[in-house]
Amino acid sequence: MLEGWQIARRYYTSYRRLARLKGPCVKETISYKNIIRNLPQIEISKLSNGLTIGTQRRASEHTTVGLYVNAGPRYESAEEHGTTHFLEHIAFQSTKTRSRSELRNAISCAGANFKSFTTREMTVYFTQCLSPDVPQILGILFECIFNNKLEYNVIEAQKHLLSMEIQEYEKNYSDILFDYLHMSAFQGTPLEQSVLGPCDNVSKFNSKLLSRILYQRFTPRNMVITAIGGVEHNEIVELSNKYLSKMVHVERDESAQCRYTGADLRYRNDAQPMAHVAVAMEGPSYCHADYNVMTLAKEVVGGWDKAQLGGLAHGTSVARAASYHNICDSYKSFYIAYKDTALWGAYFVGSRLGLDDMVSLLQYEWMNLCNMITEEQLDRAKNQLKTKWLSISESGVRTSHRVGRSLLYRGCYLPVYEGINVIDNITVQDVKSVCYKYLYDKCPVVAATGPTETLTDYARVRSGTYWIRL
Repeated sequence: MLEGWQIARRYYTSYRRLARLKGPCVKETISYKNIIRNLPQIEISKLSNGLTIGTQRRASEHTTVGLYVNAGPRYESAEEHGTTHFLEHIAFQSTKTRSRSELRNAISCAGANFKSFTTREMTVYFTQCLSPDVPQILGILFECIFNNKLEYNVIEAQKHLLSMEIQEYEKNYSDILFDYLHMSAFQGTPLEQSVLGPCDNVSKFNSKLLSRILYQRFTPRNMVITAIGGVEHNEIVELSNKYLSKMVHVERDESAQCRYTGADLRYRNDAQPMAHVAVAMEGPSYCHADYNVMTLAKEVVGGWDKAQLGGLAHGTSVARAASYHNICDSYKSFYIAYKDTALWGAYFVGSRLGLDDMVSLLQYEWMNLCNMITEEQLDRAKNQLKTKWLSISESGVRTSHRVGRSLLYRGCYLPVYEGINVIDNITVQDVKSVCYKYLYDKCPVVAATGPTETLTDYARVRSGTYWIRL
């Protein structure tokens, strides 16, 4: 697998070599954008029952097939909390037509790799297999999800495993911190719920409850099927029709809005070696027109850790200051975008003595975005973002996730070359105005765990979101 910088270098090197050829027409017309424009396009279809299908034909001997569903904690009641993730645990255990051993033997013989994951508003099942085996593997995937046996013994065994997973999860400071961040930012709404769910709920799960979730959430209009690799679009459409054409959509009230609340949640634990802190603002949703601008702004702030080269020569001012003054071990910007809201901010790990300085440093950089970002900063961020997008386009799995999410949330997909054109057309003034809209004089949300004694109090964090200037 090529690294992102290798991909970018390959595209730019191709351009430079061609540009050396004699003749002005070559220099004017050949560029890496032209190469990207000629990459295979995403074909999209929708079945009569509302199921969306997106594929990309590649000259490849292997294919990634994915199923993307509008399901997760956001759509779960207090009683159902954790069921979507629990379905992952029992998905590939047994079906109504195959025992556990028969199912595993079929998967093993095909050499396929089945995986799944769940976020707060989306669950994903995907598989990687040889292209000629796609019809067989897709049939197994659909059978495991929609024709699952939901055996009592399997459910009880997975309850025990999930309880152990929850206990291990609670030892991961980073994951717990982002749960705290959501609990604080979206308090009183479904988005505050974690993916795993509480142990008390897990102990009460049964086949009746799981069947209800499958019936209500795993419906055609809530799903997208993707296939990236050596398969034809019509083949995937025919297979989807064969297995899922009889499914009907179940109407369900989904009008609940997940409001944002500026707040502060800290769990002081001096036994932890380092403090973990996240500070965020409400950003534009994944479907909003400002999404690309805020994605670019995230790249301006960037990320850094002590293991990286650069230090004082790093491209971002936050990294240079953090390295020079030794005020944190690492930091990274994040942009967690949902359908109708988002969290835009930064997460850092540091000792108790540098927390106040690191928060101030981050907020100063955010205010720079609103008022004084330079062309050089913007150009560097554009190059980083374009390199990441090119890297995604090289991976079948990551392309599948990008296409699946876009079709599920927006109902359309923006090709890579069009996305790069959008990024290239963003100006310094665009970044200033959009960042001012979302970051300037707004209520932040703060979450922290560990030795947080010296962390800035919330009133000072709030006052750091604006500058008093004459």
